[in-house]
Amino acid sequence: MLRLRLGFAFLTLFVPLHCATVSNAQEKSQATHKLAIYLASTNSSGTNWLEWSLERSPLLSDKDIVVYDTNYHRFRVSDQAAKRATEVVSNYFSDPHRLGLDFVMVASGERVYPGVIPHCSDHVLLFVSSPELVQGPDPHSFSILAPRSGGYDPRYDMRIMEELHSLFGQSTNAVKK
Repeated sequence: MLRLRLGFAFLTLFVPLHCATVSNAQEKSQATHKLAIYLASTNSSGTNWLEWSLERSPLLSDKDIVVYDTNYHRFRVSDQAAKRATEVVSNYFSDPHRLGLDFVMVASGERVYPGVIPHCSDHVLLFVSSPELVQGPDPHSFSILAPRSGGYDPRYDMRIMEELHSLFGQSTNAVKK
C-alpha cells in the first residue's frame, strides 16, 4: 500500500513538472525565431489552432530563409533546410491516406495563423480556408498560397510583415543581410 501511495505521489509531482518543462521549452524555441513555421504535433482536426501542440523545432524559420518575395510570398531556403523539410514532409505523406499536414505560422513567438501543407496529389482537389505551404519544383523554393476561401489574407498580417522588413529590409524581393 505504501509503494502505491509513493508511486502516485511521484506521478502527481513529476508529470505536471515534466509537462511544464516541455511547454516552457517549446515557448523558448518559438521566441528564438523572428518567423517560423511549426508543424502541429498531434491530430489537430476539430480543435482550435491556438491550442494545437506544436513540434519543438520549426520546420522552417527565418534562419533558413535566404530570399523572400512579399509580393507573392515565395521564398528560398538553405540547402540544409530544403533537405530537412523535404524529408519531414515525405515521411509524413508516406501514408497515402493523409491529405494535409497542419502548421502554424509564428512571428516573434506569437501564433499568427494556421495553414496546411497539402498532399501533392490532392493539391488541386482541396478547398482550403487556410494558407497552403507548397514546395516548388526546386526543393529550395516554397510558396505560401492565399486561402482559397477568399476574404482576409493572414499572410499580410502586420506582425509577419514587420518581421520580414526587419530581416530583409524594405525591398519586397530582398536578400538576407
